[in-house]
Amino acid sequence: MHLEMTKEFEIELKMINARIIEDESAYDRLNKKEILITDADLYINSAYEENEFDNLEEWCILVGELEYNSDYLKKNPTVVLDKVNKMIQEGIVVVAK
Repeated sequence: MHLEMTKEFEIELKMINARIIEDESAYDRLNKKEILITDADLYINSAYEENEFDNLEEWCILVGELEYNSDYLKKNPTVVLDKVNKMIQEGIVVVAK
């Protein structure tokens, strides 16, 4: 299985990226949903771990170990799983075979 971005959010990601290309400081002004979209893009494009898994929870643990420092992860062990679940709930990504 793997994560795929939905068509609607692929378009939104292109608009976000265009803003950032035009003005790099635009990244610092992204709202929470835009950050979620850009994070989804990182996960889908295997920025931390190959976007292929049998178990989503185990994959999220592997990604978390690469994305966050150990102190933060100790306090927030499900941070990546929580983000991915939010991405799914908001229709940003789907789990595909």
